[in-house]
Amino acid sequence: MPLNSLAADAEHGAAVDVVDVLGWTFNETCSTSRRGTSDSAGFKKTFAGTRMASGEIRCLFDQSVAAPALKPGDSTSLKLITDGNDFNTVPVIINSRALTVDLDEGTVIEETLGWESNGAWVETRAGS
Repeated sequence: MPLNSLAADAEHGAAVDVVDVLGWTFNETCSTSRRGTSDSAGFKKTFAGTRMASGEIRCLFDQSVAAPALKPGDSTSLKLITDGNDFNTVPVIINSRALTVDLDEGTVIEETLGWESNGAWVETRAGS
């Protein structure tokens, strides 16, 4: 089940704020394999494998910056914050960057960064 942002923010690297976050998603999955065994009575069993996560960060496009802070191929750590006490810290590889253009204004207005996990992540919840 994906975790979606509420009143969210995101940080990368050494607490560098991702500017004007509109929202983010965190999708956790695991690989599976299916095979029959001597005790499966002719049916296949499913075995869980490695866990991985992926998602996107949507933010307003900053026209004042000459180069993007994050771009495809970059490796960083994201801190995906739902509120001050609940967040996920995820080592990631940025795998995509999409720009949204407002044709009425003729400017880029939004940037969406896709990411995939690059190792183990930590989920921090209030009271845990």
